[in-house]
Order: sequence, then C-alpha cells, then structure tokens
Amino acid sequence: MPPLPVVPNVLKVQTFWTIGADVAAQTITHWQYSGSAPNSTACTALAGDFQTASTAYDGLYSSANSQTRFLITDLASSSGASGENDTAIPGERVGTALPANCCVSLEWRTARRYRGGKGKSFLPFGVEADQLNNQLWGSAFLASVNSAAPALREGFIGSSSGGCTITAQVIVSYYQGYNAPTTLPSGRVKQTPKLRVGGPVVDTVTGQNAAVKIASQRKRLGR
Repeated sequence: MPPLPVVPNVLKVQTFWTIGADVAAQTITHWQYSGSAPNSTACTALAGDFQTASTAYDGLYSSANSQTRFLITDLASSSGASGENDTAIPGERVGTALPANCCVSLEWRTARRYRGGKGKSFLPFGVEADQLNNQLWGSAFLASVNSAAPALREGFIGSSSGGCTITAQVIVSYYQGYNAPTTLPSGRVKQTPKLRVGGPVVDTVTGQNAAVKIASQRKRLGR
C-alpha cells in the first residue's frame, strides 16, 4: 500500500497497551500544533506530556491492563520526527477484569456534518461491575468515561516543546468513497477506500460520546 499523504501541523499519537497477555494493542489519536515542526527531542518531550495527561484514564481500566508506551510522530512531512515515552500507567479500577476483547467505543464529535464512519477510539476500559448487562455499560461508568476524555484533552492541549505547541485534538480523514472493486485469486471481491482528492480533511474535536453498547476488538483476544 502506498504511504499516506502528509498532514500539515498534525501529530499522530499511538498509545500502546498491555491487555492481559496482549502487548501489541494500541489506540491512535491526532493532535494539531502551531509553530515550528517538532524535532525528535521535542516529540519525546511531548510524549512525556501526553503520558502525564493519560493518567486521566487510569481509574477506568483494570490492573490487568496498562498503558505502556506513547509514541508521537509528526505527519507534516514524509520524514517527520518521532519520539516516545515508555513510562507505564497501570490500571487502578477495582473489580473483576473483563475479557480482553471488551472495550468502550468512544466517538469523537466534530462540527462537520457528514455521512459515514466517525472518528472513534476503542479503549480497554471497565470491569464486570461496570456492566448494566451483557450488552450494555452502566450509566455511571459511562459518565466517568465522558469526564475523563476531556480531562486528557485539556491536560495535553497547551503542551509545548521546541517551538511546537499543541492546540487541539483533531480527526484526520484520508479517504472518501472506494476504488473500483478487484477480484482476488480466491474469487473474493475486494473494495479498497479511495484517498481524498486534494488531501486529508482535518476536523477539530469538539466533544465525545461513549457508546452505551459494549464494543469488541476480537484481535485483542490473542495474537
């Protein structure tokens, strides 16, 4: 697959998780910055700031899980700098851990109205007591998630290093529509998304909504 196009003044933040025996799970968010593009030293410093802000989540996931590494990459060029922080944040939520595939689907709201998929993060939050039933989260737990997400956002916005200052959380949309379908040797027809003409669209996150339905990430059951 060809590399994705550059996104001016945007950082990609990868949060890596240990979920039980799975050490490869991750969630990705994007953040806009003002000022100069960060070098590797600045990216490392900002990764430390993001790690600090991410403690807003530690009361939402079991001690069986942990945020283990934070990697920041500048998307403004194909050779953008990167830096990381590997200070782990163990979970502090008391209770029986859920299966590794169970997670909260956190939808990021923007001002733009459009059809299609919304920006989401699938986060390994919650314990058995947080379930209303086998399909739904309890309302008090969802309220805690919806409070923690803006706390992380506010904790990271304003962070600055090397002339680069974080100004907003954003959603990056690379694709619109699909390419012509292709038939694989197996006979299966495959459709691939089409890159946007004119480059990615960047929308500022204005809020969030934690879905009441318990989401699932099957790959987190084992790799």
